[in-house]
Amino acid sequence: MAAELWEEEVALLLTADKVTLGIYFTTMDTRATIPPGASFYPMIMELYEKKQLAAILYDDNGVTRANGLIESVFERDGKRWFRLEDQTEIRIDKLYAVNGLFSSDYSEC
Repeated sequence: MAAELWEEEVALLLTADKVTLGIYFTTMDTRATIPPGASFYPMIMELYEKKQLAAILYDDNGVTRANGLIESVFERDGKRWFRLEDQTEIRIDKLYAVNGLFSSDYSEC
């Protein structure tokens, strides 16, 4: 999930007879990401084991959103998958984001 943060910059202007203090505020968009090359698998397993809700962005011929409890985690054709309670099946390597934590190479938003 992207968060808007305030970054404060302080500048001092020194002249021969006075000191001027200026404070400038700018906004920055930041996004929490997993490290390059990392997998969402540990996070998916934790959400599954703790029976916590998952908010998912994934690739299904375009960016697709899904939400719900993870009903099962399994392998098919050598790939890791999970199934949500609504029976949506998602391949873990197709994930863009889970609960606000993004893949480091996702750049859509």
